[in-house]
Amino acid sequence: MKPVQVAQIHRDICRREKCPHLEALNFNDPCAACPEGHWGRYEIAGCEDKNRVVPDERTALGDKIAAIATPIARALKMPCIDPETKTLRPDSGCAKMKARLNDGMTIGEALKKRLKGE
Repeated sequence: MKPVQVAQIHRDICRREKCPHLEALNFNDPCAACPEGHWGRYEIAGCEDKNRVVPDERTALGDKIAAIATPIARALKMPCIDPETKTLRPDSGCAKMKARLNDGMTIGEALKKRLKGE
């Protein structure tokens, strides 16, 4: 069983991090984990139930930003969007930026490389 204090700490962490799953999470469930990766399971034993919904691994930063930026770029008809497929061109600067962020580079480092044309 998960102590009430641990559940409250997990809730406070998600609140502080402005977690989009705050309202959906069951903080009292010992096998629950924040899908954003803010905190993990309290107990491992008994959490192997195949019917339990287990959050996916954290989405990489590049994917998160691309999910927001791609529809905007599509609406603005930016050159990084292929006009036929309406998806990100793999050879574009935007795709390179996404890959750099997914590889763990900070936004600052990725922007410096982008501005230098690398």
